Amino acid sequence: MPPSTPPRRHHLGLTYEAIVMHLGFSYQQVQRACQAEQVTPMKRSGRPPQLSQEQVEK
Repeated sequence: MPPSTPPRRHHLGLTYEAIVMHLGFSYQQVQRACQAEQVTPMKRSGRPPQLSQEQVEK
């Protein structure tokens, strides 16, 4: 079976719809992954947590 990353599947001739059905990602996720140069997920931006890691472990 081919690798499960959307860009490789798309280059094998599969449509975005076929990749969506097979992998369960949204159409937009598949489209972005296929058009991106790098498929690594980005860390979400936003407000940092109020508790430190030490406080969370308690």
